[in-house]
Amino acid sequence: MAVLANYEFTPRYRAGRQNADADGLSRITVATDVITALATAVVANVMKHLFV
Repeated sequence: MAVLANYEFTPRYRAGRQNADADGLSRITVATDVITALATAVVANVMKHLFV
């Protein structure tokens, strides 16, 4: 989350039917270790591109 602090953005609420991707993803049951591994990979990729 600290990486996002460098960006200026305004989150906007969209109801599930108008935001189908996020709504669908929020309903998927995934093991915590899988989520942790994916998040770690994403953050590492972002950091790699920020500090080139």
